[in-house]
Amino acid sequence: MRAGWQCPSCQGGASWNVRREGGSALETSICAACGYTAWYSGAAGQLEMQRVFNEHYRCLECGGDELHVEGTSDEADAAARLGARLGMAVVICACGRCDWMRAAGGH
Repeated sequence: MRAGWQCPSCQGGASWNVRREGGSALETSICAACGYTAWYSGAAGQLEMQRVFNEHYRCLECGGDELHVEGTSDEADAAARLGARLGMAVVICACGRCDWMRAAGGH
């Protein structure tokens, strides 16, 4: 469990912590008061990071700009139905914080 985790949404301190042990060692902190959910990866130290020069993509936890971006490729059916390129990506910071991003459009 992340020691001293405080909800960035409501500043509540009580939370549930869900961990998946194994190769990816995922951890989730869920605020007991408002339900805000934060994801963390224990594998962050093993990933190739790149500096991102965009204020909109800084880590919500530490403000870091060295991130690992991992996209998904299961978008073909949705893109065909909607006539647009859709996709999901997970952005992982060196501190371990993960954020899921959804993209739509001509990217």
